[in-house]
Amino acid sequence: FPLAYICPAVLCYYLFDSNPKQGMFYGFCFGFAMFIFGTSWVYISFHEFGKAPAVIAMGITVFIVMIMALPLSLVGFITSSMSRPTKHASKHRKNALIALCVFPPLWLFSEWCHRFFHAPFLFLGYTQMHTSLYNAAPIIGVYGLSLITATGCGALALIFHTNNWKHRSYLSLALLLPLILAFAFKGTQWTNIHSKALPIAIVQGDVDQNFKWNIKYRRSILQDYFQQTKKVIKSKSLVILPEAAIVANPKKIPGYMQKIKGLAISNHAHIIVGAITRQHNKKYNSLLLIGKDTGIYHKRHLVPFGEYTLLPGIFAPIFKLVDFKEPNLAFGNYDQQNLSYNDVNIAPLICYEVAYSNEVLQHMANKNIIVAISDNSWFGRSIALDQLLQMTMMRAKETGRYVLAANNLGVSAIISPRGKLIKTANVGKRTTISGKVHAVTGSTPLMKWGYWPTWVACFLLLIFAFFKRKKIHD
Repeated sequence: FPLAYICPAVLCYYLFDSNPKQGMFYGFCFGFAMFIFGTSWVYISFHEFGKAPAVIAMGITVFIVMIMALPLSLVGFITSSMSRPTKHASKHRKNALIALCVFPPLWLFSEWCHRFFHAPFLFLGYTQMHTSLYNAAPIIGVYGLSLITATGCGALALIFHTNNWKHRSYLSLALLLPLILAFAFKGTQWTNIHSKALPIAIVQGDVDQNFKWNIKYRRSILQDYFQQTKKVIKSKSLVILPEAAIVANPKKIPGYMQKIKGLAISNHAHIIVGAITRQHNKKYNSLLLIGKDTGIYHKRHLVPFGEYTLLPGIFAPIFKLVDFKEPNLAFGNYDQQNLSYNDVNIAPLICYEVAYSNEVLQHMANKNIIVAISDNSWFGRSIALDQLLQMTMMRAKETGRYVLAANNLGVSAIISPRGKLIKTANVGKRTTISGKVHAVTGSTPLMKWGYWPTWVACFLLLIFAFFKRKKIHD
């Protein structure tokens, strides 16, 4: 986590004395470097598994990274514009205003913009999961943690920018005080954990992506998943298999699906499994609930290029040129049927839907546990696996719910309502993990308020900065 303070602080330090054009350039370069390293798995997905030529894969990756870096170029432009010296203000006073009132809200705005680019990754808030600030996640969420961290970065930059020791002491307090105050929430349980234990098991298939959709291996893959499920299923348990574990249209393998259902019913249990389904001439990335209680959930947030074509006017011709199979999955409806088993309501998430904090919060009403299935084998053994686990842990902390994460390659995990790992499976290993969780009711402060307090705080900081600068300038 130290780099999460040091790197943005260095950017902020240089923005203090830059003109707007320089600030825009510095912001863009910072964003490009951050995302080229932080999302390098995009190249792996296109080249190694999408079979796109290296040049094309690199070109698409660089294009995506450049788009993702644009919000930070805007941060650099505005910050440096407002930090330009005035005739009546000292350099220190001017920089203090920018560092503590302008830079943090702008940084948070840049993170919010990534939602529209379908890339809500690399938020500053995630870097605080091993600090005391993590205790405040059920109150202010990942965006609130990002705002506080960005404020600390601005304070740190100004500590090295000023020679006034009195000001340095105030800035040090602004940097450390949130970390200290967050200790007050350590151990606070915002939600109600029911006493009845729910036996669960998670199956990690470790199916090679190069063979997963090859019809020659379909029978063996399905049989392996059935045998693993049979080994761990218990009376009244919930067994969870990864995203698209059913490597065929369920309607075309009725015998196998009936076999799975029979296994569940005979044990008074339920099975959750991912599959690509077809309805009304559309293909969906779906989650199936099988057993006495049944249901289906279609993924709402699809992965650009992997599941649908982003900017088809630009990329569809490129896909045809390099013989890259264009994805054609359909988006699931916003409102879908409630999934529940034995009166336990499930909040289903598929793949990187877990990255969208706002959407997860909106769909947590009356939900008792979160089930997240995914298949990160598209990205190889890259940092994408740890990033997804990190985001999944944050959703558990924000909602105060147990999260059951089943991943084909890893990391499959059972996560506590405090956002801590209870059990995990080793990456790249065909294995299972079992345990017991509890249904949870009630709401965290974040579930009640959402992110409105955070955005109001940003708005007030910017308004204060604007009028303060106007007063100084006049």
